Amino acid sequence: MKKIIWMICLFSSPAVFAQREKQEGDAMASAENYSGAAMMYRMCMEHDEQCLLKLIRLIYEEKIEMQTTDELFQLTRKPAKRGNAEAQYYLGELYSTGHGVTGSDREAMKWYRKSARKGNAEAQSKLLTLSQDGKGTVHNSPKNTVSLGAGIGEKIHTGYTGNYYESKSRLPLYINLSYERIVMDRLFSGRGAWGIGGLGGCSFGKYAGRYHDYTYYEVVIGVRSTLHYSFVEKLDTYTGVLGGYSLYLEKSFDATFRDGKPACTVFVGARYPFANSIAVFAEAGYGYAIVHAGFSYNF
Repeated sequence: MKKIIWMICLFSSPAVFAQREKQEGDAMASAENYSGAAMMYRMCMEHDEQCLLKLIRLIYEEKIEMQTTDELFQLTRKPAKRGNAEAQYYLGELYSTGHGVTGSDREAMKWYRKSARKGNAEAQSKLLTLSQDGKGTVHNSPKNTVSLGAGIGEKIHTGYTGNYYESKSRLPLYINLSYERIVMDRLFSGRGAWGIGGLGGCSFGKYAGRYHDYTYYEVVIGVRSTLHYSFVEKLDTYTGVLGGYSLYLEKSFDATFRDGKPACTVFVGARYPFANSIAVFAEAGYGYAIVHAGFSYNF
């Protein structure tokens, strides 16, 4: 009796049903009944990743029609993120052609490289072809970036002291938090990208005046536009401008000076990832921050 119950449980398990459905799908595919094979693979793909990959191949090779325009992308993304090399290659192809997803050379190269590192011959061949065509390097800027930096800057405002008294200024300390999103890639044969975002920063320092010392604080809030161009793999190099507004406060023992004015900065920078989502960056510019560096979170 126990053996009978065990046999019933065994043959009624999802894994056993999935194996049977995959075998029936393979038989139908061999007989070129691709629609029937696809139906069987859909039934077993939740329990057997091979069924999912076989279904992806049928759609990719255009042997069956997709149920929705982005079905192939949605099916491929799951096993690719789980580390399946074949699915990673297909996902790279989808990003490369813009099939069912917004085309992105950066994403395509990322998935080709992941697949090639795991030994997928098609991905390795694709990377070799792109390298020979001069397209093997694409821009390295992530889609979204949040950065926190610190450094030294210069004052946008002259201030009360600078207007009325002889003074000597020290370079102020400067910190900022910024966000950037890539809104256009595939520029300059795939090596470039354009991003926009926002920045909030503050600086503080001291003036040594003729008679008194003055402490000042400056806050800048603005919008950044950044043009990226990758000269070498992994290093994200860029230049850009910032436009915004600056608020200024200056204090001494007997006086307070406040001011506000438009702010503009031009800058160049570079970012290098040392982990999956973390990078270090450095920027140099004129108009607010002279030089600063920090960390970025990419997503």
